[in-house]
Amino acid sequence: MSSKTKSDRKILNFDTNVCKILQLMAKSVYTNKEVFLRELISNASDACDKLRYNALKDPDLLSEDHDLKIIVKVDKDKNTITVSDNGIGMNEKDLINNIGTIANSGTEKFIENLKDNKKDVGTLIGQFGIGFYSTFMVADKVTIYSTKAGTKKTYVWESDGSGKYSLSQHNEKLPRGTTVELNIKKDETDLLEDYKIREIIKKYSDHISFPINFINNEKKESLVNEGSAIWTRSKSEVTQEQETEFYRSVSKQYGKPWLTIRNKVEGNVGYTSLLFIPDSPIHNILYQDYKPHLKLYIKRVFISDEVRDIVPNYLRFLSGVIDSEDIPLNISRETLQNNQNILTIRKSVTKKVLSAFDKAQNKDDYNKFWQNFGSVLKEGLYFDQEVDSKDQILKLCRFYSTRSEDNLISLNQYIDNIKDGQDKIYYYIGDNLESLKNNPQLEGFKKNDIEVLLLTDRIDNLWISSVREYKDKQFKSITSSDIDLNKIKRDDKKDDVIEGEIEDESEDKLIDKFKEILGNKVKDIKISKKLIDVPVCLSDSDDGMGFNIQSMLRDKLVNSNSMKTLEINTIHPVIDKIKKIIMSSSDDESGKSKAQGLIEMMFYEACIIEGQKITNSKEFAQTLNSLLTE
Repeated sequence: MSSKTKSDRKILNFDTNVCKILQLMAKSVYTNKEVFLRELISNASDACDKLRYNALKDPDLLSEDHDLKIIVKVDKDKNTITVSDNGIGMNEKDLINNIGTIANSGTEKFIENLKDNKKDVGTLIGQFGIGFYSTFMVADKVTIYSTKAGTKKTYVWESDGSGKYSLSQHNEKLPRGTTVELNIKKDETDLLEDYKIREIIKKYSDHISFPINFINNEKKESLVNEGSAIWTRSKSEVTQEQETEFYRSVSKQYGKPWLTIRNKVEGNVGYTSLLFIPDSPIHNILYQDYKPHLKLYIKRVFISDEVRDIVPNYLRFLSGVIDSEDIPLNISRETLQNNQNILTIRKSVTKKVLSAFDKAQNKDDYNKFWQNFGSVLKEGLYFDQEVDSKDQILKLCRFYSTRSEDNLISLNQYIDNIKDGQDKIYYYIGDNLESLKNNPQLEGFKKNDIEVLLLTDRIDNLWISSVREYKDKQFKSITSSDIDLNKIKRDDKKDDVIEGEIEDESEDKLIDKFKEILGNKVKDIKISKKLIDVPVCLSDSDDGMGFNIQSMLRDKLVNSNSMKTLEINTIHPVIDKIKKIIMSSSDDESGKSKAQGLIEMMFYEACIIEGQKITNSKEFAQTLNSLLTE
């Protein structure tokens, strides 16, 4: 770019507020300095937008140059980066008002924000249209050449970012628009690499609606951006191929999205979103620190792809774009967490996504989605404090059950098939589906055709204790000690009747003997109302912790030795044998010893069935050997 100027070169002082900004930037330790190019391209795009708007009233402003565009050029030999546009351009007055001074009434507050957020100058500097000053983070001299549309003069603005700038008229009239030329600092020369410039443009400015051409160090020119913000266009304006490519770009996934969610909200906090759900699992999605592939834009200016609070963590499998018109451009990553507009968008997006999932339940492959991301979505049942959200998620949940071991069912399906007299949703939590299906705790439920949900996800231990009920049906673990299956109507009256109450003195003595022998190994002894083919099981009291929760706590080295209730099945031959020994040889020492061994073995058997640790392995071995010897 020629820098010949007339002799009437003016040396002017920056406005006081501009000086403050430049001083703060000079002291900044902000590392993401590449945003300078985002700001220059954004300014160039604005200039093209202004010309396009003004040309509606005055078409002559476009002259013969109707194709608005932006050109980015890098030159290692000259150590420069230039950004040019053929937009509205600026005259001398515009350069003074737009670059030399800041005429915004909120400037003082903005400067205070800069002082308080020195590490985030790159995000704060975009406010009030002064993102231009981010150029001084990477350049030791900036030169502007500008010709305003409809005029015949070109002006040159130049500064090293200290406290002054020069302004003069160029000897020649350059084409309409503005060119910003940066002399790159010696310690920022990595920005002069071709790949780096293309990477920055794609990252921050791919959505710009004007063509962005890049001239590399070999003087070859090529188009970089897509040319439009796909999320701002209606569905009918976007081809399937364009949408798929955009999905692949933002999600880092291959294939096509399982679900696309479009949303546009107008009001106090307006935003547009284009979100995708992948059609395949994400290998590290279960980690809480997984970073979702979501980009936040403000007025089509890329802000961040690390805005965790823009959606709740249990929707971290989402990818896409959220673009708001009402979030201030000066927002930093720290303040994003507590920004009220962000919280409003979060609530709206969550509601929209859950509603979209509700509609998608009719899709043939909904279960595929659930298998991919259901365990993540269920985290919302525990972590989301919104009751409405929990209700929506419960409706979306799918479970394996004793009636549908190979298929997933919804809670609504469970309730539709519930038996007369059943006021609970029964569930069983374990480490894997196969062990749950074969656990003896289920036998009474199976024989009486009472459906039980089989839960194997880690989060199931937490949400089930938090949610409590669904459609007035309380969730109930089958390991609870107060379950009475006799109260539930059976279809076949000839099925085994599970004895409920203690009917004679022998059962009183049976329970007393169990209590005497086991002592503080168990919390209580009860006659089972759910067992049929096994003699004993361990169960929880209503206020106790489930077996898996205890296991989880032990993993974290937390003391969780909560005692269990031992349920005994009085119709089982072994228990009947113990009862007869107690009744026939109450004063016989050998009889007591034999009963004691059998009772101890019943306790150990119950522990083994539930995967509970046998704390005294020596006692277990001695008791077993004694019984085997006899």
